[in-house]
Amino acid sequence: HLKPAHQDERGYILNILSGPQVNHVAIITQAKGTIRGNHWHPTDDQFLYIVSGRMRSYSRPADNPDAPVQILDCYGSDLLYCPPGVVHAYEALSDVTFLNIDNGVRSTENYEETTIPCVILSVVIP
Repeated sequence: HLKPAHQDERGYILNILSGPQVNHVAIITQAKGTIRGNHWHPTDDQFLYIVSGRMRSYSRPADNPDAPVQILDCYGSDLLYCPPGVVHAYEALSDVTFLNIDNGVRSTENYEETTIPCVILSVVIP
């Protein structure tokens, strides 16, 4: 959970990300009970900043399907990091809005080059 860098009577400043090169930022919404992801990126570092809502993150190395799946519950103001070569999927525990921030260039034309399908989560677990 990120903490404000500065806060006073006017409000606060929350530094989301500093340092890595960013080539793509998208606002993504996800309805409660749905799954996004089920893929991995060969070369892209990916950050997700949860604006509002709750989600559950599932991840494991793409090159080791027998590795244990890491499960993490995430809330508003959380920042997740997914390095290259990690399969990831996200289950919305409520309606969620998040920023997808990465160093790769995303477009419809190069989607299949930058995003490799791989199912890690197929059924929402109650």
